[in-house]
Amino acid sequence: ALPMSTDDAATSPARHGPRCWTAGQAAGALRPSSGYALARIQRHGARMARAIVAGHPVPPPRPGVALGGTLDAVFLRALADDPGAAAAWFRDMVARSPPDAFARFMSDAGTISDSCRIVAASPVGRFAAAAAPRMTRRTT
Repeated sequence: ALPMSTDDAATSPARHGPRCWTAGQAAGALRPSSGYALARIQRHGARMARAIVAGHPVPPPRPGVALGGTLDAVFLRALADDPGAAAAWFRDMVARSPPDAFARFMSDAGTISDSCRIVAASPVGRFAAAAAPRMTRRTT
């Protein structure tokens, strides 16, 4: 089972002692829509190691890209509306997306073009319906 939440990140302290820092899911590395966290954990671990070696304060983890967070929220809303469809959505998005674009998107390294390709490969009607409440909130 994959944890599909970053709830721990909101309540976990950044540090647990003078030489113990929060990392991984508890630090917010998890991508909620997929459970994917490896690239974020690797980047944060490398930043932590460089800071420790240089004698600098350990930096907090960086959240994923803003657009990715918005797309994740839309995916999770659609998933809540139709939980049984997730496997088919992922399968179809992967099949309809260029492999490099999909990998960059999942690793928070995607371009706007990559994001557009992923959106175009998604079930647009379902995701538009899931996005509508978010768009209404932002404009009011």
